[in-house]
Amino acid sequence: LPTPTPASTPASTPTPAPTLSPAAKGKAAAQLFSHKAKGSSKTTVWEPLVLNVSGHFVIHHELRLFGFSATGKKKWQREIPEGKGDDNQSAHTVNLSTPSDTLIVTYKKPVGKSSIWPAPRVVEALDPATGRTLWKATSSWGATYGHIGLDDTVYTSACRGTQTGKRDECRLSARDPRTGRVRWTVPTGQVPSIVTGDATTLVLTTLPRGYRGNSWLTALDKRTGARLGLHVAIPRFAGRAVTDYSSRTYLKGRTVAVTLSRANAEAERCDYVAAGRDVRTGDRVWRAAWRDPGCDHDRFSGSSAIPAVTADGKLTLRDPATGKIVWKGAVSGRVVTLDGRDVLVDSSEGLKLYGKARTWTLPDRPPGLPLLTRRRVLLAGQQETLVHDRRTGKLIASAKGDHAGAGDGWVATFGHNGDGTTTFVIYRV
Repeated sequence: LPTPTPASTPASTPTPAPTLSPAAKGKAAAQLFSHKAKGSSKTTVWEPLVLNVSGHFVIHHELRLFGFSATGKKKWQREIPEGKGDDNQSAHTVNLSTPSDTLIVTYKKPVGKSSIWPAPRVVEALDPATGRTLWKATSSWGATYGHIGLDDTVYTSACRGTQTGKRDECRLSARDPRTGRVRWTVPTGQVPSIVTGDATTLVLTTLPRGYRGNSWLTALDKRTGARLGLHVAIPRFAGRAVTDYSSRTYLKGRTVAVTLSRANAEAERCDYVAAGRDVRTGDRVWRAAWRDPGCDHDRFSGSSAIPAVTADGKLTLRDPATGKIVWKGAVSGRVVTLDGRDVLVDSSEGLKLYGKARTWTLPDRPPGLPLLTRRRVLLAGQQETLVHDRRTGKLIASAKGDHAGAGDGWVATFGHNGDGTTTFVIYRV
């Protein structure tokens, strides 16, 4: 993070660079390659997506995957089986992740009763260079959706609701991404879902069938699957059950932190409470509360610090391990994203970057989701992605089309054509 500002002293910021004038139109980004994909007659729910996996580009379009070399040469194509379900969204949603330079694809199992809960899904590992299947397994919804890949491990779950028709008798397995070999399997009772983890600790929630009963947050030893001391109902994580929603979970060192919120319609604000607990003992080590008049806290992208506001509306960041404020912004607004070097804030002054020994501002912030890569700040909009230099804020280039993905040195966009096809373009930035 930028140089911390202690909570007991007035907020200070690095020496600012001059405010940037409204950016002129950027030059077109250099095109690396493009691909035109035909549409499908099947009803699908899909998010256009481009990934770079160990130097290989992968395009996800409807129920198809396309693999390309680093220079854009098409190497393979795969069809994803059409799922069966009570609604199109559950039947056709596809999730991708990339642990240990493999491509993990999860999709609805194409056979079986559509009413079974938790819904069975297929977990398939592909070689990104060839599209070859490395291994395949069946998993329940919880562990595979969203957080299937965590560093060097793939997590799958099996519930008797899927295999035998009985409910809430689930187990979680940790697998090698390249081989699918099971490293350990542990019972979880209810349906498990991975929320965060690091090299030594895995944090998951367990969800009962339907809407009755509490969801529990549990910590496991990532290497063995052994349960650690933390096992608490989420509504009571911070003490009394005074909140409605679990917003975000953080893990730092031996501390798991959770923020919870409640919308206060009469006061036109959201009330937040956060707490940290020791993963070994489950004991609470800190607690904090604040009020957010903009209810913007949940729209934050990042996991290394907890954004909050002070009584005067100024932005702060809390250390998940201690709950102490480690940074305070000079203007009110919303923390958009951050990493270990910079904090990006959407403020009344525009889009403001706080960095070590520098700040800069874009007064006329174009619409779009701000993203940080190693050297760039990307403003990913529906019709164009603007590429700015991370150090100076200078507009470098623009990439036409709706945003489909980005990484160090590249940006991908897509656009629908009148003939029912979709064109993906990968740019070098």
